[in-house]
Amino acid sequence: MTETAISCQWCDSAEWTARYDSVSVVNARLDVPHTLYECAQCGKLSLFAHWGQQHYSCRAIEHRRRFRSSLYVAIYSVACAWCGRSERLEPEEINATIANPASQRHKYDIYGCHACQRYTAISYLGEIYAYRATQDDRYHTLYYLDIEGEEEAI
Repeated sequence: MTETAISCQWCDSAEWTARYDSVSVVNARLDVPHTLYECAQCGKLSLFAHWGQQHYSCRAIEHRRRFRSSLYVAIYSVACAWCGRSERLEPEEINATIANPASQRHKYDIYGCHACQRYTAISYLGEIYAYRATQDDRYHTLYYLDIEGEEEAI
């Protein structure tokens, strides 16, 4: 990816600073090195990766840890599987425990919608798929997918 093609995934600014050339991402869509950029205008983080001729970019957040290196989480552009809004969707749990996964090979992240107060599970093996998710009443770290409903490829 050429440096002129890179823009902030939060504010679309072309002013950025490369923070790390090869960073480990907790929920990476591809197992390739990611480059982390910090926007000079808004100060937020963006991740970029390329695999062959394909280029991937997404928003990122940093989880600082005491006495250990920071963890970086990719925030994928998805819409709520319940109400369809994307501007109020935020990641809640990375690599969540799913009671009825659509596939044993997939990892799932849980995104919470602040508009309808429901959850969306996304899987990102190859393409990104969004599923309606329901939190278990007793075990709050366990989720169920609505795999009978429509799954949406993003």
